[in-house]
Amino acid sequence: YKVFDSGKDVAMALMTEDIDFGLPGSTGAALAIAQGAKVEYIWTHEVLGSVEALVVNDSIKTAADLKGKTIATPFASTAHFSLLKYLENNGIEQKDVNILDMQTAEIYTAWENSQIDGAYIWEPTMSKMSNTNVLVTSGDLAEMGYMTANVELVTKSFADAHPEMVEAYLRALNKAVELYQDTPTEAIKTIGDAMQLSQEDAQFQMSGSIWLNASEQIDAKYMGTSKEKGVLVDNLYDMAMFLKDQGSITDVPEKSVFEDVVNPSFAETVAAEK
Repeated sequence: YKVFDSGKDVAMALMTEDIDFGLPGSTGAALAIAQGAKVEYIWTHEVLGSVEALVVNDSIKTAADLKGKTIATPFASTAHFSLLKYLENNGIEQKDVNILDMQTAEIYTAWENSQIDGAYIWEPTMSKMSNTNVLVTSGDLAEMGYMTANVELVTKSFADAHPEMVEAYLRALNKAVELYQDTPTEAIKTIGDAMQLSQEDAQFQMSGSIWLNASEQIDAKYMGTSKEKGVLVDNLYDMAMFLKDQGSITDVPEKSVFEDVVNPSFAETVAAEK
């Protein structure tokens, strides 16, 4: 395993094929695709809900109160995308908010030292920050049509050479999701032990996301099928446009490029094994 601090770093490692599989946020996936990474989108790990949110101090009660405030978030991340969509939906221009590009450790330190008024950030950093109020969650924004997720990409070279390994990996992921869906107590204990979290913390973090089994992965709301790709294609394209607007990338390829990258075939195989 290689651990990265942001989806941008995962995207770069996939582009150079330093890794075979990568788990970025959906913005990191859009970044990799837009920059020409030879990858395939094969799985949505979890659709983000309350596990990622805009947390603020007591002086901020509504979106309008964000004007003139300093808000931190890791740029080109799912959190950054969600923050800007929240501002847009509330008629607030980006220039009216001081938005800082910070990584998770920097955000925690800045918050505890009262150097920022809030942050759009994810767990577990979010829960470690003291005296916060939640203004909006990524789950709220998903209901508005701005879904964000953590996703699985595989290099095309690896998928072409070892399709049986990709299927085996997704079979294991599917087994884990179904374990959580069918016997959540057992799954939560497994995660808690592996991540050195209490049962309560593990349950809190896992319940903040939507977890999809193989059959749900190929629903039209997500990847769709090999014959008819789902909403995910539009979602990735929209995120690439967001990255261009932010100056993270210079060009966005045709939507057909994103459609070609989304590959439900492995999930279809696993779903059909039932």
